Amino acid sequence: MPRDDLGSPFARAFRENSGYYISDMAAFKETDPMLYEVFSRQELSSLVLCPFYFETDLVGFVGVDEPKDMSLALPVMQIASSHMSGLLQKSFYVEKGASADSVTNLCSVTAFRHHVAYELAEIQANPGLKLDLVHFDIRNF
Repeated sequence: MPRDDLGSPFARAFRENSGYYISDMAAFKETDPMLYEVFSRQELSSLVLCPFYFETDLVGFVGVDEPKDMSLALPVMQIASSHMSGLLQKSFYVEKGASADSVTNLCSVTAFRHHVAYELAEIQANPGLKLDLVHFDIRNF
């Protein structure tokens, strides 16, 4: 769905990095007929949506239709969208072979692996060389 198709209720909530809940799709027909048409084809009566971002750009949203427990649906979707953002950012930087972690500015795992491979090749070519390695894994601290 193109970004321009997002109606004002969605756009406002998504700009605030907030989720959006439609409790009665029929009532939504008046506020945003275009999106009502898209969602009504799927025969939905209620829907929870949360945006996810890559860096500062809105790149999509995740949602759940017909949530049974509204008190949990929105917080769970907010966690899911945050997780999607993190996965997207991580996959982008791993794919691009970033030399530094975007958060800590420390050597990235990709750069570390390249450096270790280079050093191991040097040792294999020159058996008299010694290699000391210290690795701190600071994920999930």
